[in-house]
Amino acid sequence: MRYGQRCACLPQRTDDRVSPATLPVGCANARLVDPSEWSIPCVIAKMWENDGKEAASRGPNGKTSGEEESMSIITISRGSLSGGQELAERVARRLGYRCISREVLVEAAAKFGVPELKLSEYLEKMPGFWERLTTSRRLYLLFIQAAMCEFALQGRVVYHGQAGQQLLQGIHHVLKVRLIAPLEYRIKAAMERQGLSREAAARFIRQVDEERLRRLRYLFDIDWRDPTLYDVVVNLAQMRLETAADVVISLAQGAEYQPTPASEKALADLTVSCRVKAAVAAHPATLGIEVEARADDGMVWLSGVIEFAEMVPEIVQVAENVPGVKEVSPDLKIRPVLTATEM
Repeated sequence: MRYGQRCACLPQRTDDRVSPATLPVGCANARLVDPSEWSIPCVIAKMWENDGKEAASRGPNGKTSGEEESMSIITISRGSLSGGQELAERVARRLGYRCISREVLVEAAAKFGVPELKLSEYLEKMPGFWERLTTSRRLYLLFIQAAMCEFALQGRVVYHGQAGQQLLQGIHHVLKVRLIAPLEYRIKAAMERQGLSREAAARFIRQVDEERLRRLRYLFDIDWRDPTLYDVVVNLAQMRLETAADVVISLAQGAEYQPTPASEKALADLTVSCRVKAAVAAHPATLGIEVEARADDGMVWLSGVIEFAEMVPEIVQVAENVPGVKEVSPDLKIRPVLTATEM
């Protein structure tokens, strides 16, 4: 069932592009601001074209017919030059899983038209003053999480990028690993890989760690070093990488981290809700609008505060076009307009 009528401002061509640099709240007919920097496809169906084809062949748990039964998903969080990539690759190779990190940013960049470098900086560096005031930067997280969910939905994945433990919260067949390594280990790696002196290598590691700590605290209000965020903390101080891989694999194969119908449904619902939020934020007709979305077996409930009541039909229509959505129920509040005396 469609909600409302199609707005006349919706572009009719699938190759129209607009710049989200200013992310106006409302009509997409804003002037181009910086088209050389980035752009977003105007029709949400095009953004999710491949996902729609895959979704059509999937069953209720997101699997294609004849697809191998998925197993646990593994996320590995680590400090810079702590051996995280090497551990992830070993675990993935031995389990026959796919090892991903940068691929999530590439997927988000391709789907939503945001430069990959900007997405990477978003996770790695502390925002400046202007960034904190720019809506577009806050939306990057929506795009990254939506891309991460697409990979997780396929199952059999080891992710060693940033914030994996936060991007898939509430999914019980996700094994969250924290890898730590002695400072000497990391300094030696920095000296070998980047040709730095010992002093420069130590300074580089401290700087990266401090930036990451501030950034993830800003994004998620967490201290990413907190061991309670993870299922296991692996210390390489007296452990070889191969032994660390044994530990991770043993846990990943345990009954606690195998997918169940309930956990697969939770992941499917999370994926749909993230798709909807990202789609609304990226579509030209609703560009820059942030909504909350809760999904349950294809039913999606929208909530949040928007500027104009006229945008409700457009938001609903964008959500209805997202793969996996069967029906949309909006509960969107309109931001009150302050009078001169109230201001």
